[in-house]
Amino acid sequence: MNLRDEALEHGLSSEEFDLICSLLHRDPNQVELGIFAVMWSEHCSYKSTRKYLRNLPTTGPHVILGPGENAGVIDLDGTHAVCFKVESHNHPSFIEPFQGAATGVGGILRDIFTMGARPIAVLDSLHFGEESHPKVPHLLKGVVSGISHYGNCMGIPTVNGETKFDSCYDGNNLVNAMAVGVCKINEIYTAKAEGVGNIVLYLGSKTGKDGIHGATMASEEFDEESEDKRPTVQVGDPFMEKLVMEATLEMIQKKLLVAIQDMGAAGIACSTFEMSSKGQCGMEINLDLVPLREKNTSAYEIFLSESQERMLAVVHPERLDEVLEVAKKWGVDSAAIGKIIAEPKVLAYHHGEKVVDLPVEPVSSKAPVYDRPIATGKIFDRSLDANSCLRDFSIKDIVHKLLESGSFAEKEYIYQQYDHSVGADTLIGPGADASVLRVKDSKHKVGVVLKSLAHLCQADPHKGMQHLVSYCIQSLASVGAKAVATTNCLNFGNPQEPEIMDQIRISIESLGESCAYFQTPITGGNASLYNQTDQTNILPTPSVGMVGIVEPGAPICHPYIHESGLHIGYVGTAQVFDRLYQSLVARKVLGEKELMCPPIDLAQEKRLQKTLLALIHNQSIQHSCVVRSGGVFKSLTAMLPKIGCKIQTPDGIDPNVFLFGEFAGAFLVAAYSEKIKAISDHVQNSGLSFYVLGESGGSEIDINGQYKESIKHFKSSQKAFWKGLS
Repeated sequence: MNLRDEALEHGLSSEEFDLICSLLHRDPNQVELGIFAVMWSEHCSYKSTRKYLRNLPTTGPHVILGPGENAGVIDLDGTHAVCFKVESHNHPSFIEPFQGAATGVGGILRDIFTMGARPIAVLDSLHFGEESHPKVPHLLKGVVSGISHYGNCMGIPTVNGETKFDSCYDGNNLVNAMAVGVCKINEIYTAKAEGVGNIVLYLGSKTGKDGIHGATMASEEFDEESEDKRPTVQVGDPFMEKLVMEATLEMIQKKLLVAIQDMGAAGIACSTFEMSSKGQCGMEINLDLVPLREKNTSAYEIFLSESQERMLAVVHPERLDEVLEVAKKWGVDSAAIGKIIAEPKVLAYHHGEKVVDLPVEPVSSKAPVYDRPIATGKIFDRSLDANSCLRDFSIKDIVHKLLESGSFAEKEYIYQQYDHSVGADTLIGPGADASVLRVKDSKHKVGVVLKSLAHLCQADPHKGMQHLVSYCIQSLASVGAKAVATTNCLNFGNPQEPEIMDQIRISIESLGESCAYFQTPITGGNASLYNQTDQTNILPTPSVGMVGIVEPGAPICHPYIHESGLHIGYVGTAQVFDRLYQSLVARKVLGEKELMCPPIDLAQEKRLQKTLLALIHNQSIQHSCVVRSGGVFKSLTAMLPKIGCKIQTPDGIDPNVFLFGEFAGAFLVAAYSEKIKAISDHVQNSGLSFYVLGESGGSEIDINGQYKESIKHFKSSQKAFWKGLS
């Protein structure tokens, strides 16, 4: 095979190979070709999205570090910082669900503690194929087990997330993991290599042959042979990562390091070039000094292995002995494998031979940026008459149909497999719209959330993203936290298809506009493209993660109602319930998959979020829950774990549409009777809608006297769904 054909095998285009030869004024050798292939892959270079990502809002009063580092960092209270990031491990989790999901968690945790922050929480956003698809039980079980295994072994709680099902993910499930950590502001570390003569230090597990070209695999579409790519999926060891984390944090707290970065996608290749690029310097590496699992590992394999639990650090020579001592204390392999040089190159030697001699910038920050062709995609513009579309269905008929959907079913089966209370800092955990965490030595609390709304983003990428950003802010508001910063994971199909590229462009632009409007700047993120199998693209599925702050003394708000006699009310933006839009009930009951996105008014959304926070802060309401997928009925039953209610839907609105339709921003709230007048006045003075629906109490859900279901039976029917799926 000639070198050009080898480049094509590596995932490079013929034009990219020509560009490489032009930049180097020579042909690359095999190791160098492999480095370009991973560093110029979509997964590492964002070559299809960087043009649009550059325009996102990235600064704000709380932002300390924005995009470009391993994780974004915000100021919590003037002393403590919160680090957070979300990334995908989609392709690996389809090929090998347990290890793919586990190493996805491991990778995002390293992004946090490499900044000097101790991880305090993991969140996930999971999307699987149709519930009846034969592979779904295997994938679901493997992914959930992988997430719980890694997080539980590390002693880091998994506190929130979502799990959804749709046929578009039959051949390409999505596994997005978000991690959150806390550190002192003066202990934040970056990956900026600097100081000519400083030592380049390897820290962590020995390098093996697993995971080679995982980054390029993650930048390709799938086909029937994709399962043969198991060798590109890394194998994780959470117990080793725990030791690496403790060693890294001790080194950072003792200020023994100059810079540090985890060896994630593309392994040593990525960390050497990215750290050198940030510091505008170079590195000289001796691959003979890299700790190996097997002696016969080639230079190509050493440079491109994505073996897990590894870090690359820069150390002053006079601190090297102290660093090695800390590593020895924690039982972690470490080795001085090179040094910082002034010339902006990465040089690598193996058995006395120079195997890499590459300039830093062309490999890292100067990777090609593409302006891919765009063709306007279909925007769904149809809705249904609310007075007739669900007239022939009883509430019970609709509920029974929706209970066949994993997207509707409560996710207790999943999150009970996660340890969400380890560390004793989880104040609101899984099952709530967002979670709240205590921060030791701080009077402030942190709210966290990770959400997606794929069907709305398919119906209208611009409005869908507006809904998604608002949904995340509403979720934080529902627990009493004010959203302050954003991260994202952009999961899309093949960007070389013009309509898919248009979805990507519009979604990124709308994400930026929405976050700018709500003053929730974007501190980092991830793009996962080529989520396509046998020419079938997934729905546009951007996931948005947000961090919010609960000020000292401010109450937090739990969703669950446990006492009788609380009044249950609906608080929402001014709605006209005369049409049925894109919704779970439309898709699952009516078979209508191409209805339009519900109208949304960002000014009303902002008033709604501000109003709910005010009601929580002045303790007018006891509980709250966002109304989204599954509508009012889903939110109502989520708030009632063991107690029933008696509800009357508002006059003049079709009960089925009110209960199951999905509109713009809305909450269900529960309050004592003496608070209802004040709540109503506050809400209506804000130009919003308020309806008193009924009261909590009894052992059954009673709606309009027409639907009566034992709360115990309703909950057991959801457990039966998961039992059948597993």
